[in-house]
Amino acid sequence: MQYKTGMVFGVFDGIHPGHIFLLTQALAQVETLYVVVAADKSVSVLKSKNPQYSVDERQKHLQALDPRIQTCVGDTVHREWSHIKKIKPD
Repeated sequence: MQYKTGMVFGVFDGIHPGHIFLLTQALAQVETLYVVVAADKSVSVLKSKNPQYSVDERQKHLQALDPRIQTCVGDTVHREWSHIKKIKPD
């Protein structure tokens, strides 16, 4: 473990092996991993379709994977990056 706090971003609409790989690699580097989950509105805009699971469900799926995962809902304003400014990951 090299860093105290890390952060990744994504939709995470159904956890698949690529997600597991990303999260495993990130968790190996940090004590706490913040996963910024795209808001339902943002998913609709970016992917031109509604997510299969609500943002609350997607957060619960992620939190169940590892106790070091903390989730938060992403900004609805494109490129605002408020969570980076607030949390200041390593």
